Amino acid sequence: MPVTSPVCVTVDVEDWIQSTLDFDAAITDRCRTNTARMLDLLERLGIRATCFVQGLVAKHDPRMVADITRRGHEVACHAHTHRPLFSMSDSMLRDEIATSRKLLEDATGQPVLGFRAPDFSLGEPCETLDQVNRQIFVELASQGFRYDSSVVPARMRRYGVATAPRGPFWLKEGLLEIPLATVWLGRRWPALGGGYLRMLPFSLHRVALWEAERAQRPAVVYLHPYELDTGEVGAIARSQHVPWKLRLSQSLGRGRRLERRIDRLHHGRTFSTMGESCRAFEGRRDLPTA
Repeated sequence: MPVTSPVCVTVDVEDWIQSTLDFDAAITDRCRTNTARMLDLLERLGIRATCFVQGLVAKHDPRMVADITRRGHEVACHAHTHRPLFSMSDSMLRDEIATSRKLLEDATGQPVLGFRAPDFSLGEPCETLDQVNRQIFVELASQGFRYDSSVVPARMRRYGVATAPRGPFWLKEGLLEIPLATVWLGRRWPALGGGYLRMLPFSLHRVALWEAERAQRPAVVYLHPYELDTGEVGAIARSQHVPWKLRLSQSLGRGRRLERRIDRLHHGRTFSTMGESCRAFEGRRDLPTA
């Protein structure tokens, strides 16, 4: 039976001020408001997503995490504090992952099988997967995760692995990796998430979807609830310093523009959760290993 090529919508559930400006900041109520708005949008469009939820968010608001599950979405792990994983000691890494997973499973009453590193922090931007901190994958495998979605198969300023496979592949540690969608434009570029989704011409998103369909690989989209909040960055900047470049890049395309992008992506396409895609591919021993 051939493997279909669905669009996998993923949502990194985190609080912008804590995940971007100050790792020690408390989770704010904006996180709940923005997440509810994202869930409402997905419900209107009939999309079941995978929500990679940060542990601190689950600790702050376990009922919100339970509501994500109640509304038909998959809950997966986005680590605990949003600090970069690649610079952690082995013991810190173990606690960072285990603490978050337990909070999520306690909130949902369901096993958590998927993982995404905060800010895709497997290592510095590099050429091959042998240059990342593979202890992250070792720890995920030892804790019983079945899939990871932390690999950006393009070398960018802050993250990415230039030569990583663009479709699902097996990690040497035994996990299935389902990487983010990219588009070829003289080189690989992320295309279906974050600022790339908000600001690139929609024609490039179409090309990314076409490339994924042609190669029979899932097109992994990534969103953040705070990207629907047009007033957040300005409000925070009035009370604390936000560098102007960060303020600009994090403000552009929020709100209705992103909603319209998601709406256009969803027309005439098949969607699946990451867990469903994992089950579709995990019997495939013909996939590459890296």
